Amino acid sequence: MLNARKIIESGRLQEICDQIAGEIAAVVSIVTEGGRIIASSRRSRIGDIHDGGAKVMAGEANYLEVTASQAQESPIMLEGYLLPIEHECRRLFAVGIAAPVEIARTYCRIVQLWVLAVVREQALLWSEERFRDVAESAGDWIWEMNHELRFSYASPRFFEIFRIPSEAIIGKTRAEFAESRNDDDTWLEHEAKLAARLPLRDFSYSTRMDDGSVHHLKISGKPIYDARGNFLGYRGTGYDITEQVAMKRALERSQQLLFDAINTIPEGFSLYDEHDRLVVFNSQYRALLYPNSDIKIEAGMPFEAIARQAAENGLVPDARGRIEEWVVERVARRRQRREPHIQERESGRWILVSEHRTRDGGTVALYSDISDLKQRETELASKSQALELLSSQLAKYLSPQVYESIFTGRSEVKVASKRKKLTVCFSDISGFTEITDRLESEELTRLLNQYLTEMSRIGLDHGATIDKYVGDAIVIFFGDPDTQGTKKDALACVEMAIAMRDRLRELNHVWRNEGLEQPLRCRIGINTGFCTVGNFGSEDRMDYTIIGSGVNLASRLESAAEPDQILISYETYALVRDQIDCSEQGQISVKGFSHPITAYAVASNRDGSDRISVDYPNLTLNLDPGAMTSDQVRRAEAVLHQALQRLASLKNQSQIAES
Repeated sequence: MLNARKIIESGRLQEICDQIAGEIAAVVSIVTEGGRIIASSRRSRIGDIHDGGAKVMAGEANYLEVTASQAQESPIMLEGYLLPIEHECRRLFAVGIAAPVEIARTYCRIVQLWVLAVVREQALLWSEERFRDVAESAGDWIWEMNHELRFSYASPRFFEIFRIPSEAIIGKTRAEFAESRNDDDTWLEHEAKLAARLPLRDFSYSTRMDDGSVHHLKISGKPIYDARGNFLGYRGTGYDITEQVAMKRALERSQQLLFDAINTIPEGFSLYDEHDRLVVFNSQYRALLYPNSDIKIEAGMPFEAIARQAAENGLVPDARGRIEEWVVERVARRRQRREPHIQERESGRWILVSEHRTRDGGTVALYSDISDLKQRETELASKSQALELLSSQLAKYLSPQVYESIFTGRSEVKVASKRKKLTVCFSDISGFTEITDRLESEELTRLLNQYLTEMSRIGLDHGATIDKYVGDAIVIFFGDPDTQGTKKDALACVEMAIAMRDRLRELNHVWRNEGLEQPLRCRIGINTGFCTVGNFGSEDRMDYTIIGSGVNLASRLESAAEPDQILISYETYALVRDQIDCSEQGQISVKGFSHPITAYAVASNRDGSDRISVDYPNLTLNLDPGAMTSDQVRRAEAVLHQALQRLASLKNQSQIAES
């Protein structure tokens, strides 16, 4: 670019102003950007701002003309003319002359041409300087060849670099200087270009010096001709690229070492730059993600394009039918750099993808084939599901507390037992043998299963451990494997027995409506005492149960109980008498015990309830006055009054018949 400052500093513009002003007795000024006067025949004006010149320099006007009449009307304007001076489409200066307009216009054009001549002269000088600078910086040295393609000149810089005498190169061809082989394709191509008089561009070769060192050179040049077109030879520049070649080879070695290293990684590896373009990857990367495919994968490709290729070629099952949506999701996940994620690929292959950001904003990723692990995981899940199903089925054969203690590891499955104070409950259906004779097996099975289900639910609700079912009998105990303490265990057991009796009365009403003539009545025996509890049996098959005299006594009490009666031992009575209404039944003799046993019949729980519940042949009553509304009380009174009248009438008829 032209240096206007040098033109100003040269004083040539001031000389032009002074010379023109001397010829026409006028004020001649030259302005630059902003209208600043940089040369003037009137020295006092240098440095002032010319408003009209500022507008012309800014491109707001292409000239400025002030007539004599305009000058008379203005206190600051002089008659004259101002014209811009342009070079290569750029306004460098503007010349203003204060003189009659016609004279000023003519001399402004003269000054314009004169300044342009100075500008062009300066531009030529600047071009010559630039050429010298370029020639000196275009290469490490300048060389020339004659028409025989032998070196005729090498600049001094060449000999400074290579430290060889001039005869080592002057008069020799380049091939002779480099001691090249005739069968080298690179040299054959180079010599063909020389023979064809073609320009040379960045031809690289090496040569060995007398000290044994090898230098690498790169040259450029073009053929030169005389005025008649005769070939004179070549002229060009040369570079010593030995250091660059060494650095390049070191870089290539490092890259090869890196490539060899990443190829030893069993996982797929890829490195992307800060623009998410692929830099390097190993063979396992392609083998894992793009097996048996013709997808093009090479350095420089954007990650998004590579991912889209995989989706479009059906390599990602999750992308089928929604390619663009999947690509957007995949790129978003990559940018967020979340935790490693699992990606399903074709043929049932599963890949664990781990992506991490590098310090320069790039991305390094590892891809691990976890197909075998995923398959084992699927098999394990299937087996776990089967085991869970089997476990849930086995749970039906065990009490929930026993099941939980075994499967949580709190109890070992081995033949072992312990002494512990338990409350044991035996319950069965009175006259069950006669009932079985009256019912078909299907009806009996349904009835028994419903009865056992209802009783078991009540037992579990109260925290009982259900030991076993023996036909219509149920063996239940409290205190193992979980316990609330002997007193609370005994109370829970008696309350459970009351709830069972009440529920059976409700069920009898349902069953009678279904055709069962005789109601079912339970007998319950309860005892609290030390028992042996644990796993009994062999190493191959065992049963979690209880044994001991305390168990036998509960069984004997159940056998001695009347229908709908709950008999408890004194040991149990002593623990529950504060909460349960009981009546002493006296001493009874039981099989297996040498002394009589004092038994107590359970009436009800002292919960403040005045509920009346009876279930006799031809009479069922379930009355809870405390829970009734006033309307319900009135209707109950009416029903009971009607029942009493009917009973009184029947009683009178019976007495008349007897008399």
